[in-house]
Amino acid sequence: MTERVDVTDQAADEEQAPDRAEEAAGRQSARRRGGLAAAVGEDFDLSRAVGGKRGVVESVAPGAIFLVVYIATKDVVVSSVAPVAAAVLALAARLVGRLDVTPAVSGLLGVGVSAFWALRTGQASNYFTVGLLLNAGYLAALALSLAVRWPLMGLVLGFLRGDATRWRRADDEDGLATRRAYTRLTWLWAGVFALRLLVQTPLYLTDATTALAVSKLVMGLPLFALAAWATWMTVRALPPAAESSAAGPGQGPAGADERG
Repeated sequence: MTERVDVTDQAADEEQAPDRAEEAAGRQSARRRGGLAAAVGEDFDLSRAVGGKRGVVESVAPGAIFLVVYIATKDVVVSSVAPVAAAVLALAARLVGRLDVTPAVSGLLGVGVSAFWALRTGQASNYFTVGLLLNAGYLAALALSLAVRWPLMGLVLGFLRGDATRWRRADDEDGLATRRAYTRLTWLWAGVFALRLLVQTPLYLTDATTALAVSKLVMGLPLFALAAWATWMTVRALPPAAESSAAGPGQGPAGADERG
């Protein structure tokens, strides 16, 4: 009888080994990545979360340059083109250093579209149109995910933890706690984008360009870092992904609890 139990336990351990290896690999990969991936690491690395020194400069520089040039000149053309030049230099620096150019390319694309719209309309405040639309899009996606009880932050963080959707099917205590935490985090990030819109939209509609540029800087990287830290604080208290997502004997997707 004892031998049979030992064999069963050994088989269970072997069955769970791939999940544990997957989770460990996910944590290791998260340590090497920035952004929200930093929220699933064992320790919260603020520098990595905001992309390191280079990432901070590349993120903040276009908005800061726009603000300084606009205050000095009040010229839509110069104010819009200057950030594009900075983004081009950032891309060139990455190319010379043989670094990953993806962040610089995405940054250049965003700045380029923003500058194009401001130049086309002749309104300096329209430099921020793209950013407002992105915030509105993120907020809509988060709100929709909450409405259908598939919290978007659960999908994002679950993927980073090596458990993209299994947490949604688990009906044990750990699974329910994980789903509640992911729901709270989805509300948190929805609040971040809603707060930005609440503050910045009136400034945009009244052409308060200087105040809008300042609010964009203040509510950009600093607010993201604060929300990422809060996310890490929540995730670190969760049970391991492999354990929280494991269904009990005979419990598959068909018998899962679908409450969010």
